[in-house]
Amino acid sequence: MARSKTTVRVFAWQGDVAAVTDAWAVDLGFERGPSDDGVLEYWGQVQGTKETQVGGCYVTATQKEGQVELRFAIVTIGLTSMFTRRPSWFGIESGGFLWFLHRRRARVAANDLLARFGQPPVT
Repeated sequence: MARSKTTVRVFAWQGDVAAVTDAWAVDLGFERGPSDDGVLEYWGQVQGTKETQVGGCYVTATQKEGQVELRFAIVTIGLTSMFTRRPSWFGIESGGFLWFLHRRRARVAANDLLARFGQPPVT
C-alpha cells in the first residue's frame, strides 16, 4: 500500500490562522515562505534532523469560509532524488520503517500546532 504524500487535517476555525501558525513557527524555528492565494507555507528542520540529509518538514495552512486545512509532509533527499533530481514527499502518520524517526519528529511539531487549534493529534 502506497504511503500518502501529505497528512491533511480539516476543521472549522473562526480566528486568525496566521497568528496561530506564525507563533507556532517562531516557537519551533520554522520559516514562513511566501503566501500565495491565501496559502501560508512553513518550512523547517524538525528536532534532531539537522545533521542528516533528509530535507525537512513542510506545512501549509489554508483558511476558506471558516474551514482550515493543514497539510504536513516530510521532504526527503534520498537515493532516488539523486537520479530524478526531485525530493520525495511523505506524510507523517506512523507505520512502516521508511523515515520513521523523521516522521515521528515531524508528528511532534504537527501535534503541537494541532493542539493550538484544539484538534486531535496525528498518530
